[in-house]
Amino acid sequence: MRDNLSEFPHLDKELLNAAIKEGIKKSRNSRPYSTRVSQPCIVKLDTPIHALNGRTDSSLSVRHLEILKQCVGIYQHHELSHPFSSSSAVGNNSGPQYQTHEGDLGNRGHLLKQWKERWFVLDFVPHEHRYYDNSDDQTVKGVILLADTVEILPYNGSFLNPLRRFDSRVGFELPTNRRIYNFIAATATVKDAQSWIEKIKSCLLDS
Repeated sequence: MRDNLSEFPHLDKELLNAAIKEGIKKSRNSRPYSTRVSQPCIVKLDTPIHALNGRTDSSLSVRHLEILKQCVGIYQHHELSHPFSSSSAVGNNSGPQYQTHEGDLGNRGHLLKQWKERWFVLDFVPHEHRYYDNSDDQTVKGVILLADTVEILPYNGSFLNPLRRFDSRVGFELPTNRRIYNFIAATATVKDAQSWIEKIKSCLLDS
């Protein structure tokens, strides 16, 4: 099978090869392992892009080329920098991908109604708002699926001690099908709150 990658002239070698490797991994995970499928799809990471064009040996399958196109399309659509850094592209796929915004937010508990500061990570793909105990924590405490949300609203509740001294504009609400999430900017500034609101709105419009 003859695959032509000349339609990606704007991509650098690192991004292309990392995307190829990621596509191969996803393809393997999506079907039973087969040497017939995997062996022809191996591409050396140090292979120049121009050397891949028109190759009949060690070439990409149609499926892998489709995955690559989807990956490239996502980043072009959202004008995001590619997540395949030198540390995450080779042998380490646990790093942050598609990340758009992160930082501390005050989050009001669902049952006890107490405010706690959490570390939040907003991702365009797969449209979720994850939170952790702190920025060093690797264990996700919870996930808010933005697909279950249609709007973001100003916070209309009361700020209990010691939060009642804050400007109400530093808070906002995120209603979902399950519950209403209440947030307050950890810096207690309108600018910080507005930054979060704009980022979340962008995700909602795209979801």
